[in-house]
Amino acid sequence: MNNYKTLGMTFRVINKTLEHNKNKILESLELTSSQAGVLIYLLQNQNNEINQKDIESYLNLKNPTVTGILNRLEIKCFITRVASDKDARHKKIVLTNKSKNKCKEIFDEIEIAEKHIIRGMSQKEVDLLSELLAKVLNNLQT
Repeated sequence: MNNYKTLGMTFRVINKTLEHNKNKILESLELTSSQAGVLIYLLQNQNNEINQKDIESYLNLKNPTVTGILNRLEIKCFITRVASDKDARHKKIVLTNKSKNKCKEIFDEIEIAEKHIIRGMSQKEVDLLSELLAKVLNNLQT
């Protein structure tokens, strides 16, 4: 049998490996990669009112999955849910001081992981990889 791998299979293996490595790194911070992704998104958008639907859309996850992530972040005191300024029937998701401090650690760990990904590549290769991956993503989304 031919040892043929499709691009899709290669992307799948890369994704699983990245997810495993991120979770291993973030375990010491008491976070999963999904939880860290939510905190980073909230930090980057802290001047905007963010609700659960925004997070679902950004992470491309379903409502029950995001509900679970938010519940666990709330239990760990990383977020609070408060009534929206725009519509009291909705809840906005707000970072706590604890999570703002934790985000610095997350960014430090992500930077280390990113350097690991591109280890041995020239800047030209990194730029080309970024360009090609953006094209792949665009092709998949259109």
